[in-house]
Amino acid sequence: MAPKPMSDAVKSLLLVKAKTPAPLDPDFCPVILGKKAYMEAAKDCSEKLEWALPRSDGVARYSLPVFPADNPSAEASVYLAGVLIQEMI
Repeated sequence: MAPKPMSDAVKSLLLVKAKTPAPLDPDFCPVILGKKAYMEAAKDCSEKLEWALPRSDGVARYSLPVFPADNPSAEASVYLAGVLIQEMI
């Protein structure tokens, strides 16, 4: 099953180009810039998605504010959570 393409609402929130384009990939969008834009847009969201991953020395935890399900940006919460969990693994 092919992954669902990102909606325009998600792209506009998470795909942020750097001020200085990468020479080998001018369309490169660093995750950190997308995360920063997302966190600014979600600063007033009351709902949070929390997860924990076991580590050899304890547990790594994270809490991400998420948009309500009826918000056009809710899909951005799903995409960003997936990326952040993959990074933690």
